[in-house]
Amino acid sequence: MRIGVIGNDQMLLSCLQYLQQREGAEVCFVYYDPERLNPMNPIDVYCRENNLPAKGIRKLHTPEYVDYIRSCQPDIILSINNFWVIRQEILDIPSFTTVNFHNSVPDRYHGLNIPSWVIMNGEKEHGAMWHLVEQGIDTGDVLMYASFPVTQRDTAATLMVKCIRKGIEMFPAVMDQLFSGQLTRIPQHTGASYYGKKDYPENGGYINFTLSCGEIDRLVRGLNYMPFANPCLYARIRCNGNEVIVNAVETDEEATGFSAGTVVSIDEDELKIQCADGLIIIADAMDEEQEECIGSRLAEKLGIRVGDRING
Repeated sequence: MRIGVIGNDQMLLSCLQYLQQREGAEVCFVYYDPERLNPMNPIDVYCRENNLPAKGIRKLHTPEYVDYIRSCQPDIILSINNFWVIRQEILDIPSFTTVNFHNSVPDRYHGLNIPSWVIMNGEKEHGAMWHLVEQGIDTGDVLMYASFPVTQRDTAATLMVKCIRKGIEMFPAVMDQLFSGQLTRIPQHTGASYYGKKDYPENGGYINFTLSCGEIDRLVRGLNYMPFANPCLYARIRCNGNEVIVNAVETDEEATGFSAGTVVSIDEDELKIQCADGLIIIADAMDEEQEECIGSRLAEKLGIRVGDRING
């Protein structure tokens, strides 16, 4: 079985390692984004050491790259943590089918930056799936999926990792289906939420302290991809022409009598701001140089004192 692979990051590496051990699997090409390479993601090194025909590309749909895929004569194309939309000219090439990993469950979230939206929307459960690829984005029949709970401590990063782990766990069983030709096809229905490149949280990621503790906490966790590169936006506070990135908050429903957005207290390690139904405690923030910036240092950076208002 000749298999072409398009994808990125550690998940691609893990799946390639499995395919190298799978009897009857021949990897005929690998496309990846060279800008996503790092010491924890050495796809180029792995492919070179294992004599896999790999190429770092910035655009998928160029005549050269499409013609190369065609020349490889793949039976299957796998899309693994892939951020390029695969168009029909490539979908027509494999003799069998094209399969994609997506970090959601059937009939739910389609598109980009899904961990962010799941957390910001307050979902209690999420998951991951492998599905057949068609012209729509993430809409093809599902071969396999798995669900798991979303906790109140999950960030976009931890949720992303959970999805990838589930995808890797399911991968051998998905390959069993493809090798046997016996596909368990679960149709998806219309109506799933779609989030594209131009979809961002309201207020552009700036924290609006007229929101509730829960809404602010979900915004911050949903935009926290640390320690990975952030593909969406950072949660931020803006005041007096200055900005800081907020990676974590704690909440306290103590009644203070202050109006929303008021700085309630500042000490060396802690800054409290009134929101709609309690206090937001800035637990982890950093300045534009990505230096830690909390408590009194954060207040100094923003130019605020107790009693000042932050509009968001």
